[in-house]
Amino acid sequence: MNAPEPCRLMRIHISADDRFQGHTLSMEILNRCRQADIELVTVYRGTAGFGASTRIHRPGLLGRSKDAPIVVTAMDTEEKIRSLLPILNGIVDEGLIAISKAEVIHGGVRR
Repeated sequence: MNAPEPCRLMRIHISADDRFQGHTLSMEILNRCRQADIELVTVYRGTAGFGASTRIHRPGLLGRSKDAPIVVTAMDTEEKIRSLLPILNGIVDEGLIAISKAEVIHGGVRR
């Protein structure tokens, strides 16, 4: 087994109804990460949650919520993850961006 590979994991917590220039913010972030050649990006839609407002966001009558919690995760080297911050600061008005240390145990991060 190879030694664990150090990297960074970024989590961006937003709402499903957040927009940027007419597009859903989650898809805009996904596309910006692709343009920046980030190794791994996944968009998760939460079933319920709350943020700074402490207002609980959950599905409506038809099981879908316009303001469902969304988490975009991105994993790559520290340099590449930190290079996204100026881009994200320009498109994420509300939400939370967190970066943590991570180790890749299986797979790998392109260098």
